[in-house]
Amino acid sequence: DFNLMISERAHVVMPYHLELDKAYEHFKGNEKIGTTHKGIGPAYTDKASRLGLRVSTFINEDRFRVRLADILKVKNQELRKLGSPRFVFEELYEEYSGYAKRMAPYVGDTSRYLNQAIEDGKNILFEGAQGVLLCLDHGTYPFVTSSSPTASSVPLNTGIAPWLIDGSIGVTKAYTTRVGEGPMPSEIEGELGVRIREVGKEYGTTTGRPRRIGWLDTVVLRHTKRTSGLSYLAVTLLDVLSGIDQLKIAVSYDLNGEEIDYIPAEIEDFQACKPHYIMMPGWTEDITGVKSFEELPENAKRYLNKLTELVGVPLGIFSVGPDRTQTIQVKDIF
Repeated sequence: DFNLMISERAHVVMPYHLELDKAYEHFKGNEKIGTTHKGIGPAYTDKASRLGLRVSTFINEDRFRVRLADILKVKNQELRKLGSPRFVFEELYEEYSGYAKRMAPYVGDTSRYLNQAIEDGKNILFEGAQGVLLCLDHGTYPFVTSSSPTASSVPLNTGIAPWLIDGSIGVTKAYTTRVGEGPMPSEIEGELGVRIREVGKEYGTTTGRPRRIGWLDTVVLRHTKRTSGLSYLAVTLLDVLSGIDQLKIAVSYDLNGEEIDYIPAEIEDFQACKPHYIMMPGWTEDITGVKSFEELPENAKRYLNKLTELVGVPLGIFSVGPDRTQTIQVKDIF
């Protein structure tokens, strides 16, 4: 048994979404965006075009049968045109109706549940995934995901009022990473990038692909602050930078000879941006055992202080390793 509630209004990713995802990426060729091939984009497309399958329908045996039959007529035509395998209705229905029966006990109205918890005085922590530059609206379009990872998406996606959110914590690594395609002005090439990737175990959670590595980019973090309204920063993987003599922090960009401190809307302009860096001295000490900000080496403190100064958001948390005990709370933010 699981202490789990799945929103009845959530949409279900089906096997035809995965096939469409792979086919779309293949036909884009050099314009591919580097999706995870998990069907998320095509499922969001169906949601927006009112062809999606919601969990409430999925767990209703009769309605699921009718809905799936209608959807497959459309999807099999798409798959045929793309040269992808099509699906047999009875086989798909038989397999997925079994999954629906297993899911059904955990389905509920999550908006009502959350609002009742708030009325009862409970504290709630919402956790998002992915980075703000993957936001469909405020990210590096078209190299984005299909939803919004910003804090402003929390009320929309959970069904609680915006004014019930007390604050938001911006989680950033002590350096920059990206999986897949898209511009990354502060990208580190060569041996140092490989070293940080190996020490930080920077491989995609979903695909296992090696992440691209870059210096900390405060233009991106200020963009995140503006679009999410950050209350505090949580800086992770600080220990990965130990042993690097000189650290760089990107503070602005050069775009065609002009210094800018924002992310251009046009992807071609962002790809043309060259970072302006400031240099910070590194530290050689092993910091994985520190228990407070005060125990950090002076240069590590300076690095964190400069980061918060450049972004304009106070430090709330930093981490020096993967264990829970290696996450240090600087301020009482919960």
